[in-house]
Amino acid sequence: MQFLPLDKYMYLKAHCFVNLVETTYRNIQRTVFLYGDQLVWSGLGQEDIQIFYQYLLTWLFPNWASENPALVASLNPLSQHSSLSLSSPPISSSLPASHPSIALTNVTGPGGFILGQPGTGDQRKSPWVYVTVDGLLQGCKLFVFNVGSATMCFFVKSLGKNSPSADFCKKLGTFLNPRLSQISREIADFIAKSKTPSTEQLYKYVYFNEMNLAVKSSRSSRRSPSPSHHISPEAMRIIIDLNREYNELDEGETIMRTLSDFWVVCRKSGHRRFFVILTQKNANFAEINEEVRKLCQREFTNIFFLD
Repeated sequence: MQFLPLDKYMYLKAHCFVNLVETTYRNIQRTVFLYGDQLVWSGLGQEDIQIFYQYLLTWLFPNWASENPALVASLNPLSQHSSLSLSSPPISSSLPASHPSIALTNVTGPGGFILGQPGTGDQRKSPWVYVTVDGLLQGCKLFVFNVGSATMCFFVKSLGKNSPSADFCKKLGTFLNPRLSQISREIADFIAKSKTPSTEQLYKYVYFNEMNLAVKSSRSSRRSPSPSHHISPEAMRIIIDLNREYNELDEGETIMRTLSDFWVVCRKSGHRRFFVILTQKNANFAEINEEVRKLCQREFTNIFFLD
């Protein structure tokens, strides 16, 4: 899963908006907020969000995009790991390996329901989803609303056999449209200001959190293919060996220089792992350590806290 790295102010603003929606509409049990293909906020448990995240990017978004090709300006590939079984429409756990993953980014036009809009065909009806709420499985109706690059998913409690009414959907859509549009623009501005000038980087990195499956890498942060993404077989072997060794450790750090004169740095803290490859051949140990420190400060301010 990819998490959107926001500063404390922007994250708090997004969180407050989620709380505002759930307070205004009390029958909303849980909410998931995405920007593009990255998670901003999730009210689901770890197991539920891992499955639901894959469902969105490997099934719901691609199918919606195929029905609305003129609205989708950017398609983002993502590796798939699982799929979610819903009562309607049915989803098989045996999706083909070539099945695309898509994030709704740079979508034009007014906001609206991707899933759950009353009066639409079977493919757009709100399905029943069972999620864990206060330790118990609870059946909810799933509604997915999109504005621009922002997507909010709502798990709505139904009373008996009565599903949320068309009036509920209309009121929710009217409430969300201007507010989610504003949040989406503010996040877009934050991302634009946070981007560093496009220069050829002298490092490649990957970060992985075993607890929530969060992944961040220099490859995934740059969507267009580049020769600089290539990792040599020697570097891959070293990273694989270090990763295997660190399976037995709770924390640690390794810095090594290879025969090819590039540097490999591995860090582990709890469930977090971090690997860096640096190509500064003339650098010394102290300079490499300083480069890694700067990299962590720049890329992992709100994610990675190992000194």
